[in-house]
Amino acid sequence: MLCNTDKPRYCIIVLNLLLIQVNGIENYYHGFNIERFGGQNRMISFFDREHIAKLSSSKLEKDIYLRYLDYNKYNTLSLEQIMETFPNKGKDVNTCTQPQKKVVFLKVHKAGSTTVQNIFLRYGDTHGLNIALPKAYDMECFNYLGFQSILNHSRIMKLPKNKTIDIICNHAIYNKKVFTEFMGFDTTYIGILRDPVNQWSSATFFYGFIEYLRDLLGEHLEDRQLLSAVLEEPSIFHDCPHTHNSMFEDLGLSINDSVNQSAVENYLRLLDNEISLVMIMEYFDESLILMKRLLCWDIKDIMYVPLNINSEKMKRKINLTDKDQHNLFKYNYADFRLYVHFKEKFFNKIKQSGNNFLAEVKYFQNARKSVTEYCKRCQSSNFSSCTDLKILSSEWSEQFTITGKDCRFMMTQEESLLVELMNKARQKYGITH
Repeated sequence: MLCNTDKPRYCIIVLNLLLIQVNGIENYYHGFNIERFGGQNRMISFFDREHIAKLSSSKLEKDIYLRYLDYNKYNTLSLEQIMETFPNKGKDVNTCTQPQKKVVFLKVHKAGSTTVQNIFLRYGDTHGLNIALPKAYDMECFNYLGFQSILNHSRIMKLPKNKTIDIICNHAIYNKKVFTEFMGFDTTYIGILRDPVNQWSSATFFYGFIEYLRDLLGEHLEDRQLLSAVLEEPSIFHDCPHTHNSMFEDLGLSINDSVNQSAVENYLRLLDNEISLVMIMEYFDESLILMKRLLCWDIKDIMYVPLNINSEKMKRKINLTDKDQHNLFKYNYADFRLYVHFKEKFFNKIKQSGNNFLAEVKYFQNARKSVTEYCKRCQSSNFSSCTDLKILSSEWSEQFTITGKDCRFMMTQEESLLVELMNKARQKYGITH
């Protein structure tokens, strides 16, 4: 017998899990209250219900938070099960017939962007494309093509008059008009987003905000307590870079507009039309397969070894309380709105991609595991004496080879790699200044 009556709590937990598996998350009622927003019944805990009631009177704002909870806090479903909850809108036929080679990747702070940037730099270098690169090493934050601003001509290496830029993948605040001046109209735009809770926590750690708060509030406080204090009254603390609606800011919405709901909605509609794919960091490999299909690239083109992972932060994982998350939602509403919109659109794209999509993801993940293990072994010999790794063909890819040179490229950190590519471009184009 599955449930032992001597262990009633265990019995309840097992039955609740079975309800989730059989009926889906929206039919699981234990300990929850039903709210109706956006035309759908939403299930929330009584704790969350109390806090949501304290949000603004905007039904949209409340609905966004409930939708965020659906896919995050209360979601116990696999991607396959999530797909079943979306209406079938038919197969999204990939109409591209040749690889797309004019691409902009919109780099977003603390959202897995550095790994994706490496993919674009490697593709551009391998295929002899013209990559927008920094003009000089001695600029402040030289790897930014727009330092806290849109693309800036003075920060970008000038190409010969008969050359045009094919790929942009460095930090610069998005502005379609300015990007078009550099790239022309026949360009594919790709972005990336991350769960706003995790993006905020990562940024506060990476940019030293936690240590600043510890000096300010006391050595005895834990990381989470320090951040809780900020979220209670964020306006009275020193602003930490890339922590206030920063994903939306990277995509071109000003901080002033990010607290204006009408401006947020208007700009969101604009982005929805201009960006062909917004990747979701929490579904990184799935995002890359969508990108591969969109651009007509090969499996080897999207292969990667994860970069810029903060191992110290992983050891000091910060778990915000429910109250902290509610306060963060109020502070960074625009980023939550952005994330929920494009996450739902992301799921719809997968739904429309056909039954073999998840099988291709699985194939890619297995191949990537082999490549990562190979590259780590190769790194121990300084990438110089590695026997080439062959990845066998499949219905999604011809056989391809990974070399020590490939590994070195995939495992080189951003700034060092940019310096190498800048030197290579100077030689290629005969640039002497």
